[in-house]
Order: sequence, then C-alpha cells, then structure tokens
Amino acid sequence: VIDTATNTVAATVAVGFSPEAFGLFIGPAPTSLDQAGIPYLLPAAALGFAVLIVLGRLRRQRG
Repeated sequence: VIDTATNTVAATVAVGFSPEAFGLFIGPAPTSLDQAGIPYLLPAAALGFAVLIVLGRLRRQRG
C-alpha cells in the first residue's frame, strides 16, 4: 500500500509540474494571474493534497 501511495504522490507531482496540466487550469492565454505566480501554487497545492491523502491512508492502516 505504501508503494501505491508513493506512486500517487509521484503522479500528482508529475501532473502538477507538466505545462499541459497548467494549460488545463490557466488556459492558453497568458494572464496577469499567470505572471503573479499561479503556476507555482498549483503544483504546491497538488503536492499538499497528495501528502494529506497519503498521511490519511497510513494513519488508517495503523489504527
């Protein structure tokens, strides 16, 4: 199960950092939000959610 969790985090990070994924969220046109650092917030948010999911699964296993 830990391997699955690790793969989930890796996949989430890979999607978060891929330009194609940014295109889905931000759209093809550059915006002021894009220049304000939104591209760095999305992968950080994706990684944060992945960590919470992994921690929740590990905690559920032990309990």
